[in-house]
Amino acid sequence: MAKDLFLPQEGFVVETYRRFIDEALNLGFKFITPEQAISDPPQEAPGLVITFDDGYADGLNILPVLKEYGVPATFFVSTDYVRDQMSFWWDVVYRNRRRQGHGDDKIAAELHALRHSTPLQINNHLMTAFGPSSLAVVTDDERPLTAQELQTMANDPLVVIGNHTAEHAVLPLLTRTDAAQQITRAQDYLRDVTGRTPSVISYPNGYYNADIIAAAVSAGLGIGITTQPRSNRPNLSAFGAMQLGRHAPPNANNFSAFLRGLRKALQLNNAWRAYRESRRVLPRQNDCGGGDRASA
Repeated sequence: MAKDLFLPQEGFVVETYRRFIDEALNLGFKFITPEQAISDPPQEAPGLVITFDDGYADGLNILPVLKEYGVPATFFVSTDYVRDQMSFWWDVVYRNRRRQGHGDDKIAAELHALRHSTPLQINNHLMTAFGPSSLAVVTDDERPLTAQELQTMANDPLVVIGNHTAEHAVLPLLTRTDAAQQITRAQDYLRDVTGRTPSVISYPNGYYNADIIAAAVSAGLGIGITTQPRSNRPNLSAFGAMQLGRHAPPNANNFSAFLRGLRKALQLNNAWRAYRESRRVLPRQNDCGGGDRASA
């Protein structure tokens, strides 16, 4: 595995994340875990949670950077790919269609359609289009973590391991029973390999609903991460904690503008919340000198 690569499909390398962390710290952010974001957010600085989805082996390359800066990160793992050591389905499609001479636009359309399919439908598509051998890992860049590597990551004090379902399943497309099994299978595997039961889930593709939240809570999860680009406030209800927002940097070359915009948005949100709180507790003076408790 090339030590300078991390998320090569997106053009991100280890140095990119070093720069991201360095810029965030210089702008006054404090890196925290999802649990800290809910129960113990920093008071002196805006909190920032780093997350990575899927369970690629290249995630190992970011660990020295986390140690260098002393910042935590959360890695969400789709466990069947780790257990079976097979390529992620989107890598299978991209790799084979490129070999067949398909252009990026055509491949993107196929991937988009499959992202709205069940794991069974996706597997049937791969078998029909490419055959069983297509699931084998071809390059190191697309390899999932091994169980031993997953255990090594989980033992790092700066790493949080989270649930990303067994098969990277878009959960609302499944029956309640099948969706619950996707979550619990991943929980069981991660507990067996790492010795710890995850408390946080990232919903694949960001799709969830009230039934999915109920299934996740039943499996012992207390925090859910979506793909909705919004900032999160502390002291959320249990239901609110299961649908946290998440921002994604637009590209590897625009971290500074992204972070500055995020900090400004957080400052505005905090100012608005402080104003709303003041409206709740301060009396509104009327012309007679009396006051009513105001609400906003």
